[in-house]
Amino acid sequence: MFTKIVLATVLAGSQAASNPGHLQPAQYHALVIIAGTLAEKNRPEAARTIVQITWADSGLTRTNRAQLRLVDAMLREASNDAAGAQKMIADALSLDRNVRFVATTSPRLQGLLEEMRSLLPPPSSPQPPPSAEPPGREPPGKALVKATDALYTSAQPEAADLVLQIAEQYGPFSSEEQEQLALRQGIVRAELFDDLGSLRAFKRALELDRAATLPDYAPAKTLRIFEELRRSLPPVVARAPHQLESVPAAPYTEARPATSNTLTNTSAQHTVSTNMIAPSQNVQVVMSAQPGLLWYGWQPLVIDGLGASLLLFNNGSFLPATAAVYTLGPPAIHMLGGHAVTGLIDLVLRVGLPVGGFFLGSVPGAVVGAIAAAVLDVGLLSWTPPSRYADASSTWVPIAGLVQGSPFAGVAGTF
Repeated sequence: MFTKIVLATVLAGSQAASNPGHLQPAQYHALVIIAGTLAEKNRPEAARTIVQITWADSGLTRTNRAQLRLVDAMLREASNDAAGAQKMIADALSLDRNVRFVATTSPRLQGLLEEMRSLLPPPSSPQPPPSAEPPGREPPGKALVKATDALYTSAQPEAADLVLQIAEQYGPFSSEEQEQLALRQGIVRAELFDDLGSLRAFKRALELDRAATLPDYAPAKTLRIFEELRRSLPPVVARAPHQLESVPAAPYTEARPATSNTLTNTSAQHTVSTNMIAPSQNVQVVMSAQPGLLWYGWQPLVIDGLGASLLLFNNGSFLPATAAVYTLGPPAIHMLGGHAVTGLIDLVLRVGLPVGGFFLGSVPGAVVGAIAAAVLDVGLLSWTPPSRYADASSTWVPIAGLVQGSPFAGVAGTF
């Protein structure tokens, strides 16, 4: 919710700044707006990158070129080049005497623009009406893809993410543009360690085109996760109207990770036939049951580490809190991720093994049992198909800190 509120504020501010009443929508250029927004957000390197690729667009109007000059003025003011900023404003007014900043800028720069505009001589002839969008201009979707590629490949993933957020105010996009933007969003979110956001974006792209491919610059790890997600999704093959073949399903065998240093695995294949209700057509769905599994064992491992820290740093005085975190935390992680059965199995292990170890070997036996349960959880239970992870509606993050000098640990998230 917080992210959505911040995004809405950013977009609303950009739109208000970039939609002065005298301009027509055809005069807006997606890359010009993005360059101005990046300059406003104090990302000068990213803004210069976008300005550079925008100048290569043959579809720029005089107003667009004037707006780019004002973006350059913002960048020069940020670098304490007052003379350069003034020159850029003069160049912008020579192209369009009615030009305005496309993003929020400093009062000093805004006042300088209005002062220099007031010193212009009256126009010798009436100003021509705003021109229609030039035929050579790139569609917004294609321009946004180009901007994202340029920023990501220049090691600026945060700026690329901002571009993809701004992209939501443009559109409607074609299916191909939606697919390409979703692929970029998946790559950028993975780079920013948002695995869930990455998988959801990749899933949107694959729902639009099951044969979608990542751009060449995608990291090998991201490419592997993308291909695992593709394999885990059921390919849909359309049949002739009112025809549906029944294919018997073979038993499903759940995969478990092999003893390998990779986080993928495969299982047997099966085929499922179903009738997708749609206007005058039947569809057969063929599901391949050899998804690559994703490991999320780091999540219960973090919880176990937080519980152990409560015990170690308080000379054993937090034993009840440690037991509660150890026993209930990791099973809750499984259940919040949609693995209720796995969570119950984990709970049984975390209660049964320490208790059994205590009866067999007192306190040392209980400790060995607790460690064994944690190892089984992290190594065997914490695996999930990518598609199921992408559909998860809950996210969480471990939290820890001090309250009145005493440590605490817990979980925060959205559910």
